[in-house]
Amino acid sequence: MLRLLGDYAPLTLTDLGELLVCESGTNPSRLVDRTVELGLVSRTTPDAGDRQVILQLTAKGRSLEKQMRTIEEAMYAELYGIGTDAELATVIAVLERVVAGRASGEAIAARAAVEDGASH
Repeated sequence: MLRLLGDYAPLTLTDLGELLVCESGTNPSRLVDRTVELGLVSRTTPDAGDRQVILQLTAKGRSLEKQMRTIEEAMYAELYGIGTDAELATVIAVLERVVAGRASGEAIAARAAVEDGASH
C-alpha cells in the first residue's frame, strides 16, 4: 500500500482498493486505519460534507516507502539476472493466467492501465 501511495498519491480510498492486489474485496479501510495509526498515511476529507477520503504518505511513510522501493528494485534486478527475456515472458504469461478472472488479476490490470496512462 505504501508503494502504491508513493507512486500514485493522492488516492481516494476507492482508488487504492482498486489497485491493491488481494482477494478479499476492494475496501482497504482496516489497512488504511492501521497505517494512519502508525503515522505512515494521512487521511483527509477535502470538503466538510464530502464522504470522499484522500490518502497520502506522511513524512514517515515516505521514508519507509523509499526504503521499500530500494529493496524492491534490488529484488527485480536479481530476478532479471536469473533468466532470459524469453524465459521471464513465459513465467509472466503463466502467472497472468493464474490470476485471470480473480480480484488480484483485476487489480494488476488496473495498475497496468494507470501505468500505461502515465507513460503517454
